[in-house]
Amino acid sequence: MSRVKNWPKKLSDYIDAHKVTPFEFGIFDCGHFANGAIKVVTGKDPLSADSYIDEAQKDATVESYGGIENMSDVLMCAAGFRETSPKLAGRGDVVMLRNGDGNPIVGVIGIDSTPLVPNVRGLTRLRRTDILRAWRVE
Repeated sequence: MSRVKNWPKKLSDYIDAHKVTPFEFGIFDCGHFANGAIKVVTGKDPLSADSYIDEAQKDATVESYGGIENMSDVLMCAAGFRETSPKLAGRGDVVMLRNGDGNPIVGVIGIDSTPLVPNVRGLTRLRRTDILRAWRVE
């Protein structure tokens, strides 16, 4: 899989369109946000098969993989994205971070090279030092 022409502009537009989109399981949560970014960067939708529509389905899906960390690893590797060092994560790459509660969440490196994740008020920037794992989206 490769990145589409003009992907930085498409990623920037995607991020701008969701700056104030509130977090909602199955609609705009960390997995759906990351998958949407993958779609605009590559033109492909490799993760849609494991979609869910609410928190209960999300919990069941995550549990079937043995946790969010394993789920992320399995889905990203199955889609052909290789893991890279968190220090090397670049714009458009998918990352796993710890949120303020210490729970793992999935985000995307934005155009300004900071990790972005959805929350109740829209997208939030986290510190690069919060990145636990990263996958190169290409």
